[in-house]
Amino acid sequence: TNFPALLNFVSKMKCVTGICPRDFEDYGCACRFEMEGLPADEVDDCCFQHRKCYEEATEEECVWDPAKITTDVSCLTKNITCDSDDSCNRFLCNCDKAAIECFLHSRINSSLNSLDVSFCPSLVTGETQKGKAYTALLALDTPASSAHDVPGNREVHTKPFHKDPLGGLGRSVVSQVISLFLVCDRLTFFQLRDNGRVQRELPHLGEMLYCLTDRCPEEFELYGCYCGQEGRGHPKDALDRCCFSHHCCVEQVKKLGCHPERNSRSEVVCFDHTPKCIGWTMCEKLLCSCDKAAAECMASASFNDSLRTPDRRACREDKLFCRRAGHEKPPSGAGIGASVSSEEESSSEEAENRYNPGGVAESNCRLVQG
Repeated sequence: TNFPALLNFVSKMKCVTGICPRDFEDYGCACRFEMEGLPADEVDDCCFQHRKCYEEATEEECVWDPAKITTDVSCLTKNITCDSDDSCNRFLCNCDKAAIECFLHSRINSSLNSLDVSFCPSLVTGETQKGKAYTALLALDTPASSAHDVPGNREVHTKPFHKDPLGGLGRSVVSQVISLFLVCDRLTFFQLRDNGRVQRELPHLGEMLYCLTDRCPEEFELYGCYCGQEGRGHPKDALDRCCFSHHCCVEQVKKLGCHPERNSRSEVVCFDHTPKCIGWTMCEKLLCSCDKAAAECMASASFNDSLRTPDRRACREDKLFCRRAGHEKPPSGAGIGASVSSEEESSSEEAENRYNPGGVAESNCRLVQG
């Protein structure tokens, strides 16, 4: 720990927010000397983001220069400026500034002070971790015998990807968590090739879909002509249009030099059925935007069970191709049976209007003649 940098940070935090470090000593799962798991509430998330920001700086070999750190912080102004000529110092200053602004708009819950780390949820990936989480949750499904079992005699909700801080740890909550591991074989959304092999794994899309809908990602695979598959023809409904738009969004990000197949440090955090995809590089943030917009679009669209694993012959029309701008309708094209009803067009427009991840790829399409 860089003590001058730490002192500088807590001094600025005290000036701007009035918070002292002791106000959240061993708070939650991330506001600790060692991070023990995903954040338990908004304040804990501030620590989580601050820690990740510093980790990214370290990977870029950016560290505070002790000679350039001032511990003389004036409280005359609550404005924090990061105008250093040194790019590393400016980067780290912005890490501190973002964390302090985060604390300023969050409320401390004293019940999370000195939280037992066994209540800290971790990202669940792989069969081993899934088994450990399942075992731990079974152990939690017992009545609390005394006040010291949970700090402040409050109950903690530990559902992965569905953290509702200090929600009831009753049997119904634990049953929901256990049902996740029993029913969902995975939280990753698979995109399959025509031969049925996995073309791409989309873990963040799957996690956010589950966060929003409580449905396993595989329920959305092989839906319509574009969800979880290499698509052809016109999207069958609004949900299918969301999947097509996600494909277009990713293709647009690829044109910017980003590669979805590469290892990503992005993470998904979920509060009250609201997902947040945390990316650290520009590419990760753009891909997070694509996944988050797709998940929200898919979650808000109607799910037609008859389009789950449809007749593949209905998806053998000419491929649609993405356009970044313009709002033209896909022309029907002579002799290829690509007519779309007015109801389908309206539903497609509705889905497309919902799906626009920060202007990354506002996708429309037109038919490519074979």
